[in-house]
Amino acid sequence: MVLALALTAAACGSTTVASVTPSSEAATPTSAPETTTTNAAPTTGHAALPQVSGAALPQFGQGHGTDPAIGLRVPDVSAVSLDGEIITIEQANGRGKVYGFFAHWCPHCQAELPRLVAYFETIGLPDSVDFHAISTAINPDADNFPPERWFATEEWPFPVLDDSSSGEVSAAFGLPGFPYFVVVDGDGNVTQRLAGELPDDAAVAALLDLAADGVS
Repeated sequence: MVLALALTAAACGSTTVASVTPSSEAATPTSAPETTTTNAAPTTGHAALPQVSGAALPQFGQGHGTDPAIGLRVPDVSAVSLDGEIITIEQANGRGKVYGFFAHWCPHCQAELPRLVAYFETIGLPDSVDFHAISTAINPDADNFPPERWFATEEWPFPVLDDSSSGEVSAAFGLPGFPYFVVVDGDGNVTQRLAGELPDDAAVAALLDLAADGVS
């Protein structure tokens, strides 16, 4: 499965560079990660969030060498969702995870989101895997603002974490652009990172299966 996913990512290589939107194009990053434990909370008064605990991953590169983040522990994250809930993710909780980073103004994210929604509606997630969406690089002057309306319009089925205005969560995961995906095993370690649109359902399944394979 690891080899199969690596081949999928390599096949996307030529389109990845074309389809990924560099994070440097974002006017103002704001986003956040998702759910392991949730507590109801008002939508204001969370200036101290998000909180990231642990060493940041190296930025994901566009080269052809081995990703230096493979095998590294992903930082724990506590953030507020777009629905106003405080969500804390402990990485080594025995569950596989896929993190997806999306910018509301990015045309490639706009193409990716309905594709993922359709997959989740028809096929769903493996029982041992969580999908954590992070809304980042919020720009009030750009398309699809506010992002919570965009996710709601697309009928996104999972909580969406809101990153800080400085992109603290995105930076901790080594984000190079949008969309961006990080696969984590049940021990909280990176098993794969990909940048750019996932081309089809087979690529989505490969990511989810790899996360499931990392659960002992």
